[in-house]
Amino acid sequence: RRDQVLARHRAAAVEQALAIRLSEAELAGRRQGLQAAQAQDGPRLQAGAGVARVREPLTDTAVRRYERSQAQVGLRWPLLGSREAAERVVDEADVALALAQLQADEAQALVRLQVRRSYLELVAARQRAAVAQAWLQAQPAVAQALARREATGLLLGADRLAYQTQADTVERDLARQDVIARAALRELQ
Repeated sequence: RRDQVLARHRAAAVEQALAIRLSEAELAGRRQGLQAAQAQDGPRLQAGAGVARVREPLTDTAVRRYERSQAQVGLRWPLLGSREAAERVVDEADVALALAQLQADEAQALVRLQVRRSYLELVAARQRAAVAQAWLQAQPAVAQALARREATGLLLGADRLAYQTQADTVERDLARQDVIARAALRELQ
């Protein structure tokens, strides 16, 4: 049962953790950067076209009107330095993508570790609280037995006060474990 609860908390944390979502967004951006760099590498076809309406005066009274159009088509092939620069951009984008993947994996590992740590803190705090509660439930019967021993002279009053001090310490520890358990539960949620 505990393994199922821990697995549920891990799955929810991996899905909802801000650090993971940010690292995944960074990873997606790096993927797009690599695709853009790869698209810029290699030959590129260029084309352009234009149409112009021209009004050319011939004399003071005569104007010639016509339309002029042009088109250009070209193929751009990277050579020498431009080729190396394009390859360097692709390599840098590839390295950035690999680094972003590592950061995303690290963010997931850290979130899982924190979930596990918080869950263990919660379980341990609840177990310590249960032990303290069981000890405190036995305290009234023990206090009566100690009072009887003190009345018969088998126990010193200082020893009974020491036991009472121990009970106060356990109550304080119980309250501390409750605070730890609530903090761990809040972090898990």
